[in-house]
Formats: sequence, structure tokens, C-alpha cells
Amino acid sequence: MKKITLLNLFLAGLLSVFLSCESEKLEVKDAQTYSKVFLRKAMEIPYNHTYTIKDEWYPIEFGAGYGGVKLNAENIFITIEERMELVEKYNEVNGTSYAAMNPDSYRIADNQVIIPSGRNGSNSVKLEINPFYFSSLKPHLLPLSITSVVPEIPVEEDLRTIYVLINGKYEENPFEKLSQELWTLLDVSSDENDGPNTGGRGHHAFDGDLETFWHSQWRRDEDGNRPGHPHYISIDMGQVESLHGIEVFGRTNRVGDNGNPKDVIIEVSENGEDWQLIEQYTLENTASNILYFPEIVNVRYFKMTVLASHEDVYRTHVSEIEAF
Repeated sequence: MKKITLLNLFLAGLLSVFLSCESEKLEVKDAQTYSKVFLRKAMEIPYNHTYTIKDEWYPIEFGAGYGGVKLNAENIFITIEERMELVEKYNEVNGTSYAAMNPDSYRIADNQVIIPSGRNGSNSVKLEINPFYFSSLKPHLLPLSITSVVPEIPVEEDLRTIYVLINGKYEENPFEKLSQELWTLLDVSSDENDGPNTGGRGHHAFDGDLETFWHSQWRRDEDGNRPGHPHYISIDMGQVESLHGIEVFGRTNRVGDNGNPKDVIIEVSENGEDWQLIEQYTLENTASNILYFPEIVNVRYFKMTVLASHEDVYRTHVSEIEAF
């Protein structure tokens, strides 16, 4: 009890000293040197959005901010402009390959914002994006930077630029399927002869019949072996085509079951010997999967390599492969 009483007396005395003193204003020497402006959304790297690819303008709003020891005494006018030369540098630093947004795919109604005196935030830039005008399905990057500040106030360099990244997606496939009339089998890792009803051979993957299918070898050889992954099939389209992607159909009687392709790699070639990687995809265990290419390619040959099948079985089977 004695210790508590002494402590209470000490705290009471200390409080009386504080109350008897006049409060002093905190003064910071050269306070203006601590004031900076910045883009608020620049803290999100990149500032990511996904939109459906159609002829529609999607609005994106962002503004500027002010920070410092003292509030700004007058209005601050900030100009924001595109800096497309920063796309290459961004890709180098981050190990990405984003496409630069072409001028037809974005518009800015007013690129100047104002931070009113006594406030720490501005009005919003009115940016609009239309992915219909993108050069490809690859994600597109638009760097926007603070280029001038009036009155002259330092810019926080790490937050000078906002990197707007737009991913486009299709709700429905807008491309027409290519004819398979000239297609022939270039190569296949293995196949089976399952008879006239279901096929099993490599060419049954593009015969226009969903009831037949290509099946990797499932019968054991004379040594008791049968091949596991990877399984592949290469197709000669007979002429150069402009490819936007392919659609892969699983077996009609095995939808949601084992054996349908899960992880695949798509490659293309101009001569059937030298192959260019398009993308690696993960397929759903559904009736079909549409695989859009990041960019349009003009080629004669394409190859699908199945790295893994659903439910981790050794085999794979494909009812049909269509290109568009």
C-alpha cells in the first residue's frame, strides 16, 4: 500500500508540473524540404486490372497525394503524362515481357490534377482503357508519371510513376475455327489401335469426330512396359495459318475422369523441326479447354506436349484438337 501511495503522489506532482507549463509549438527547421508529392496508386506495382475484350472503354481513376510536416499553403498543380519508354526498363528489372499499350487503346480526359491548399489529396485523373485495341492477348503496360509540379515541390521518386497493367480476357471465342481438311499427322509419341469405333491413333485427334480419340499407348510392350509422360502430338496444317489459339477436347465418355490432359505445353514451327514455345497451360477436367495464344503467330505446324494428366495417371487421350 505504501509503494502505491508514494507512486500516486509522484504522478500527481508530475502532472501538476505539466499543467503549470505553457504548451510550446513544435518548430521544424526547413520544414518545406520534408514536403513531397506522389501518385497514390504507385504503391501497387503494378496497378493491375482485368477486363473483357470488347469495344468498350473501362474507367480507371487515381490521384496524387501530398505529405509533409506542414500542410500546403496554396493549391498544388500536378501534371501526369505517359512514359512508354519505361516499359522496356520495367520488363528488364522485373523479368516480364509485357507489351506497351498502343495509343489507340487508352485516353486521358485531363492529365492535370489539383491538391487544394490545406489538403493532402487531389482530384482523380480520368483514364479510360479499351482492350479491344490491344495488339495481342498479352498483358499491356501503361506507365504514367508526374512530369511537373507547380509550385515546385519535390516528388517522391519511388512513387512518381504508376504502372497500369491490363489483362484482357474473352467471354466467348470470337475467332473462326480453321479447316482441318489439309491436316496430317507429323509425329506422335505413341498411340493405340482401338478399332473403328474409338480409333486410338494420332490422326483421330483431328478427324472431326468427337467419338474417336488419340490415346497414348496403354498396352504393355514385350518387356511389360508402357510409356508415361510426356506424351506429344505434332500436326501439319498443310499451309501457313494465322493462329490465335487451339481448343482441346477430352474424351466424351471421360469428362471429369482420369486421363484427360492437365498440364500441357504448346509449341509452333514454320518448318516442323525448329519449335517455338507459346505457353504452358493448365487445363480443367471439362469437355473442352480453349487455349488462347499471347500473340498471333503465322505458322504451319503446332505441337502439344502433355506433361501430366488428370488424376495423375500415366496415359492421356484427346478426342479432338481444333485451331482458330
